[in-house]
Amino acid sequence: MNINNNLPVFYEGLKIMVFGMTGIFLVLSLLFAAIKALLKIFPSARHLTSDKSHGNK
Repeated sequence: MNINNNLPVFYEGLKIMVFGMTGIFLVLSLLFAAIKALLKIFPSARHLTSDKSHGNK
């Protein structure tokens, strides 16, 4: 088996892997940002009163 014949296939696989990993990173970042935004827009009662009840635990 000659490695020079398989090198273009290896580079093509690397390119596909980079696109896939970038897509995963972007989707996870968008989900993180959406969750943070929703927590800012709709804070729960626990988040609103956590400053007062922090010492009572």
